[in-house]
Order: sequence, then C-alpha cells, then structure tokens
Amino acid sequence: MNTFVIVLVAFMAAIGPLSTDIYLPGLPTIARDLGTTASGGQLSLTTCLIGLALGQVLIGPWSDGVGRRKPVMVSFIGFAIASFLCGTAATLTEFLVWRFVQGVAGAGCIVLSRSIASDTHKGNELTRFIALLVLITSVVPIAGPVIGGLILQYWNWEAIFLLLTACGIIGAVWSMAVLPETFPVERRLQGGLKESVRNMSALWNNRNYRGYFLVQGFASMGLFGYIGASPFIMEGLYGFTPTEFSIFFGVGSGCLALGAQIFGRISKSLGERTVLWWGNVGGAILGLILLVIAAIEPQSSWFIMIALAFVIFSCGCTLPLSFSSGMNAHKGMAGSASGWLGVISFLAGAVASPLVGIGGGHSMWPIAVLVVGEHVASLLSMKAFTTESD
Repeated sequence: MNTFVIVLVAFMAAIGPLSTDIYLPGLPTIARDLGTTASGGQLSLTTCLIGLALGQVLIGPWSDGVGRRKPVMVSFIGFAIASFLCGTAATLTEFLVWRFVQGVAGAGCIVLSRSIASDTHKGNELTRFIALLVLITSVVPIAGPVIGGLILQYWNWEAIFLLLTACGIIGAVWSMAVLPETFPVERRLQGGLKESVRNMSALWNNRNYRGYFLVQGFASMGLFGYIGASPFIMEGLYGFTPTEFSIFFGVGSGCLALGAQIFGRISKSLGERTVLWWGNVGGAILGLILLVIAAIEPQSSWFIMIALAFVIFSCGCTLPLSFSSGMNAHKGMAGSASGWLGVISFLAGAVASPLVGIGGGHSMWPIAVLVVGEHVASLLSMKAFTTESD
C-alpha cells in the first residue's frame, strides 16, 4: 500500500472512536437543548456504541461478498449524512436514531480498515499494521474531547457534528480517489451477505479463532474497565482535578500505544502466541500487585498510577496480538472475522463498565479483581483452544 492508502486506513480506524469522544464536552448542553435529562443525553452514547457493535457484523460479512472499496465509500457517505442529521435534530428521538446510524457507519469504517489490513498484510506484518491502528485509536480518545472543547469555546454543539460531516465527506472523496480494491473477485464469498452469514459456522468451528476471539473480549474488558473506573478513582478517590486527570489519561493512552509498538516488534522474533501468553501472565501479576496496593496502601495515588500505567502498557500486547492472531487464524473470511472481533470488544466494554462501578468509584478492588480475572480467563482460553502452530 502507498502512503496515501495507509493514512486513509488509519483515518478509517479513527472515525468510530472520534464519533464517541469528540461530542462529550457538549453533552450537557445537548441534553438541555433537546429537553432531556443527563441520563437521556447519555443514551446517545449508548445508541452509538450499539451501532458500532452491530455495524461490524453487518458490513464485515457484506464486504466479504462484494469487496472492500464499495462498502468503504457507503460507510463514509452514511457517516456524513448521519452526522449532519445529528446536528440538525430537534428532538431526543431524532438525535438517538441518527447517532445509531452514525455508529453503524462508523463501525463499517473500523471493520473495513482491519479487513484491508488483513488483505494486504500477513503474519507479523499484519501484527505491526494492527499495532499502528491501535496507536491511532489510542490517540483519538485524547484528542477528541480536546477538539470538541475547543469548538465549543467559539461555536455551538451543532458545529461538532458539522466537523464530523466534513470528515465523512473527505473520507468518501479520498477513498474514491486513492483506494484500490484489496479483495479480488476470486477470493470473495459468492452470494454476498447471505452466503457470508451461512459461512460463519466455519469461522466459529476454527478453534484458534474461537480462542483468540475470547482473549480479545477479555482484554477489552480490562481496557474498558480502566476507562470506566479511572475518572471516578482518580477524581473521586484521590482528588484529581479534571485537568490532572486528563494528563494522567493521556499518559495511559501513551503507554497503550507504546506497548502496541514494542510488543508488535518483539512478536516478530518470538512468535505472536508466545508473546501474547506471557503478556497475559504479566498482566495477571500486575493485577495482583494492584490488589496488594489496594489492601496495604489504598491512599497512595503514585503507586496506583504507576501500577495502572503498566496495566495499560500490557493491553498494548493483548489487544493487538489477540486481534491479529484471530485474523491470521481465518484469512478466508477476513471481513466476518474482523467484524466479530470488533463486536466482542464493544460488548465486553459494555459489561465491564458496570462491573467496575460496584465499588461506587471509591475503591481500587473492582478494577484490580477485573484485571486479574480477565488475564486468567485469557490464559485459560488460549490453553483450551489455541495451538503453538498458529
């Protein structure tokens, strides 16, 4: 792939996370303008996440039947239309409907970025490319709210969705101009989406894929658990200001990106499965350290910050390696395989967020237990389903 296509694929990977994060600073104002409560406004995030999950299993298999180029353009155009209609919504119901559509279209961009990566890269090259996409998507949660906040200093919240509309239009034109078809006709599943759905049984019958699917889900629980718990812990328990928390969160995202790059390179010489296995062992040990700190030094924010930074660093191993290993386990249906890996990530995050809220935001115990549990579950899944020869 040339540089323009690589940057386009990275842009596609960023669209979904951008749509969930950039509008968050304006959420209270949106809720007020649409005549709803704070909880009603939060539904717009929920509907977008549902769309992000559902869209991946719809558009991924569709692309296995018709190729990648057409679904990419449809996803960008759909994203632009939905974003514009979000900005013009007069009622909460309208806003929720178009946020869902925006999520589905954004999911198409996410799953297709990974499918294109799988079409054009193999083995460790795929691992390193996926690590690059993880790097991009880890930066977006930092930059998104900052961009949204800057827009709100000068314009209203509708301007945020106009910017997202522009992103969709730019993506559509860009893909028309530079994106080649990466999935040739002879490799496609004849019969389109219907045939893709029928062939999903083959995907689930692949033991390696099944194992890495589970590891991807458990790893996502750890990451989303951290995202959901960290603001309450750092601000509520340790008294961080929002600015101090933003710095802490930015450092954590940097650790995730650094881990993705380092472990991607290490796996080239040691093998993906070996690095993923020991990454989960290390993550479980870090979770135990968090438990010890929660028991002995629960008021020490420095110890907690350092331990959490290493936990997120380990996510830079488990998330991209479980994804690329799953994709390598089933190259024949990259769109479907990528779509289901994306779905489990969002669904696992939806489960993890309320779990870490058990402590009411005043305890490290829930997140520490979750970290230990998800890594142990990942090790058991690898032991049960994956083989050394993958």
